[in-house]
Amino acid sequence: MVNKVEQEILKDKKRKFLTEVSRSAKYLGFPTPEVKFWKSRDTTHFKDNERAHIHIESSRICIAESELDKMTYDEIEETASHEVAHLKNASHDRDFYNTQIDTQASLWRPPSGTMHIVYKNSKSSKKSKVKKVKINKKSCNGDFCKKRSELKKCKYCGGYFCEEHLEPRQVGMPRFKGTQAEDIEFMEEYHKEGGHPCLPYSIKYLPEMRKKKKEEYYKILDILCKGPIKSSKKSAEWDPEETIIPTHEKETKRKKYQPKKNFLQRISAHWFLILILIILIGSITTFKLGYFDDYLAGNPQVGGIFNNKFESREISNHGLNTINILRSSKGIHSLSSRQDSYNLAVGLSKEFYVNEKIYMNNEDLSEFSNNYNLRSAKYLSKRLNGLTEEEIDGAIELWFLSPFVAEVLLDESYFVGAMGCYQDVCTFVLTRER
Repeated sequence: MVNKVEQEILKDKKRKFLTEVSRSAKYLGFPTPEVKFWKSRDTTHFKDNERAHIHIESSRICIAESELDKMTYDEIEETASHEVAHLKNASHDRDFYNTQIDTQASLWRPPSGTMHIVYKNSKSSKKSKVKKVKINKKSCNGDFCKKRSELKKCKYCGGYFCEEHLEPRQVGMPRFKGTQAEDIEFMEEYHKEGGHPCLPYSIKYLPEMRKKKKEEYYKILDILCKGPIKSSKKSAEWDPEETIIPTHEKETKRKKYQPKKNFLQRISAHWFLILILIILIGSITTFKLGYFDDYLAGNPQVGGIFNNKFESREISNHGLNTINILRSSKGIHSLSSRQDSYNLAVGLSKEFYVNEKIYMNNEDLSEFSNNYNLRSAKYLSKRLNGLTEEEIDGAIELWFLSPFVAEVLLDESYFVGAMGCYQDVCTFVLTRER
C-alpha cells in the first residue's frame, strides 16, 4: 500500500515538473524541451550534488527520479525554471539569475478559492492626468539634505542642490559582479560620496556623451592607423603621396652601460644567507606558537600587523550597505552600525573558526552576547573562500534565497546590524537595541 502511494506521489511530481518546464519555456519564447527521467542517479552522467541538468544543443533536460522524489513542489518549480533559463543564458552570470527570477515569478498562480472582482464603472478605468511634480527650490533636493543656502540648478533634471549633491550620478542597482567598462564606471561613481541620482542624465545625456567619445576615439584611431601626414592648409584629408617614409639611421657603436652595484651585491654572500636563515627560523617559531592565527586576521578585537591587507572593516561595511539597500527596496528602515555589535560579530566569527563549526545554541549565544553588553541578538554565519566583495555578495544572495533567513533580515523590529569577519568566516549580527 505504501509503495502504491509513493508511486502516485512520484507520478504527480513528474506531471508537475513537465508542466513547469512547459510554462517556463513558453514564457521565455522557446520550444518545450524534452525531459528524460532516469531511474537512478548515475554518477557517470550526473555530477556531484547535481539534481538535474540540460543539454542545450539537443534541448533535453535530464533528472533522476530519486532526486525528484526528494523535492518539494516549490523546489520543483525552482529546478524547472533554472534549467529552462539556461536556454537563454548558458553560464551562471548576472543575466542568467535575472532570467531565472523572472521565469520563476511567472510560474506563480493565485491559490484556489481566491476571486478578483472588477467594477465596470470603476474610476480607475478612466485615464488619469499626469500631475507635474513641483520642484523644491528653497532647499537641497538631495537625500536627507535640507541646506537652504548656495543652491544651484542641475542642468539635466532641473532640481536644486547644494555643492555636495550637485554632481549628477547614474541611476540603478549596484553592479557588484559586472566586468564591462560601463559596470566599472558605475561602481566607481557608486563608491564616491556626494552627488545625486539623475534619471535624465542616465537615460539621455550619458549615452550621447559615450557615443560622441567613441566616434572621436575611432577618428583618432583611423588617423594613427594610416600613419603620419604632412600639414596641409587647404584640406586635412589623407593623401597617400604625402606619406613620410622614415630612413634608418646608421648604427653607431655605444659604450655598454654598467650599473653600479647595489647594497645586496656589495655585502658578502654568507652574511645574506645567515639573515635569510634567521628570518625563516623566526617565522616558523611564531607560526607554531599560533601568533599568525590572530595577527593575520587583522581584526581590531584580536590585533593585527597587516590591517591594510586583511582588515575586515571595509568588507563588513560593504556587507551592511548591501543588506540596507535590499531593505530600502522593500520600504524597510536601514540598519545602523555600532561598535559593540561589530565586536560581537568578530568575536562570533573567531569562535566559529577556532571550533570549526558554525553553530551556537541560544543559551551560549546569550552568555556570549553579555560579554559585549548586548542582550538580544541574532546571527547568520557563512564560511567563505576569501574576504572579497564577491564572496560577501554571494553569501548575502544565498541568505535571501532562504525564506526563513530573508524574513529575519527584513524584520522591522531590528535597528542595529553589523558584519564581522575572522579569517574565512563572516558573521552578520542583528540586535533590537537602539
